[in-house]
Amino acid sequence: MARTGLEVAIEMASRFQGRDWVSLLADQARHTRDYVEWNLRQPEPLPTDIARAVELMLADDGANILNKAKPGDLAKP
Repeated sequence: MARTGLEVAIEMASRFQGRDWVSLLADQARHTRDYVEWNLRQPEPLPTDIARAVELMLADDGANILNKAKPGDLAKP
């Protein structure tokens, strides 16, 4: 079952303390920050492209992504 935006936001905030993970997530999913923030506040599953970017960021705690990713990298299939 897909996690809700609220569940993801709590996990991401915990994993990426002190880093602007929302901005990176927005860049990687090719959406505005406002759109991503709105989805993270919802008690429903995230859109597929945002959820994919989240999973890739969490896969390595964002170590490579936060240092090397270019906008849109995570939105590619």
